Amino acid sequence: MDKVEPQFSSKVIHLLTEKNKDTIFNQIADWGPMMWHAACFTVQAHGIAPLLYRVLTDLDVLDNFDKGFRDYIRDQYFLNRERIGRIQEILQTLLAQANYHHIPVMPLKGSILINSYYPDPAVRPMADIDLLIYPENIEQLSRLLESMGFRALVSYHHKVYTNSIKPVSFDGEHPDNPIKIELHHAAQWPIGLLDLDMTDVIWEKSENNYLGFSSIFSPARERLLLMLICHNARNQFNGWMRLFHLHDISIVTRRMDDEQWSELGAIVQEHGLERVMFSVLSIAKRFIGIDLPDGFLEEQKWNTPPKLQSQVKTQTLDSLIRLHEYKLLTLKLGQRSSQVNQQMFGIYQLILFTIVQSMKFNWFFSGKETKQEIIQVISPSNYIKDKWGNLLARIIYWLIIPIALVPIIVIGTHRREKLLSRLKISLLRHLYAPY
Repeated sequence: MDKVEPQFSSKVIHLLTEKNKDTIFNQIADWGPMMWHAACFTVQAHGIAPLLYRVLTDLDVLDNFDKGFRDYIRDQYFLNRERIGRIQEILQTLLAQANYHHIPVMPLKGSILINSYYPDPAVRPMADIDLLIYPENIEQLSRLLESMGFRALVSYHHKVYTNSIKPVSFDGEHPDNPIKIELHHAAQWPIGLLDLDMTDVIWEKSENNYLGFSSIFSPARERLLLMLICHNARNQFNGWMRLFHLHDISIVTRRMDDEQWSELGAIVQEHGLERVMFSVLSIAKRFIGIDLPDGFLEEQKWNTPPKLQSQVKTQTLDSLIRLHEYKLLTLKLGQRSSQVNQQMFGIYQLILFTIVQSMKFNWFFSGKETKQEIIQVISPSNYIKDKWGNLLARIIYWLIIPIALVPIIVIGTHRREKLLSRLKISLLRHLYAPY
């Protein structure tokens, strides 16, 4: 029977960093059709198909891969190259308009990276253009976006505009899928009770004249890395991690010098960000092999909860990335709902979300911090109350979530991981069996 290997996501992602051709060939030698389907699933879930195409092409090993997988990542590379080209055109037009009207704007994350850090922008997927602006300029920039044909979407946290509503394709980085522009007046990444508001830090020491525009700013390199790490920490905390975000960190760390690392260390100490630094950089070092200054990780340990230290040293890559894979499973299985084993998927969903919730407590020190986080976990936000209704939200958060957490915690980490792996493999087998 054709099998999908346990921890298959880790095996696929390992191809990004392995440089020995013989090791690669040995790894994929016995992959059958189901494993190759699982590989396509993984690279889509984590936005690494274009990057993997570039890596394997440069190593001159791609001809040894399954034709369907080879064609898939090649197509994703060229589709994304076209998409990034369109995003760059939109960004250039928008920044030119903002500069003309003397509106200070700072592009964030991908918008900075594809223009300043990635030698080949086509390997980096982008769904959104994120911009940091001052609150008093939001309405003016909103009018500029509307004049460019973008329309506002309902958003609870910040202004979001898009040039389209419905995706053309749910399979990867299609150039005609909607492009969103998000206007942020704050650079903050809440991690439970920790509200990481780095807005002033990001603006401080920012450099103007980005892409030739005097009113457009880019963050200093150590602050760009700080932004990427805070964003990734929030994703890890919530179980949303995607691998291309770790690759972003790798790209920027390669350009950091001693002075910039020292400046970053001072910011971390001033704002109490040690656990954020330790978690993200430990994961990036373990799984994609980033280089760090000697002793930098050790400096972050003193203000990092022991349980979080243990988690990032032992947690499997598959367990870190499951929630994004769950989202893709939901999308793909939803398209074939008549054939889905709803009971099995419901069990997978329940276990996954309770595991994600239980692991969040590792981010906090025992005692006051943990108690505050427990209160926050069982307190529905205003957004949830508005969406579900106050009574239903309180029932779910005060009763159902605590009850669901207990058995998942009791069965132990190893059994939870094993059960989740079996369920995911069964769901993928069901998804691809007709093919």
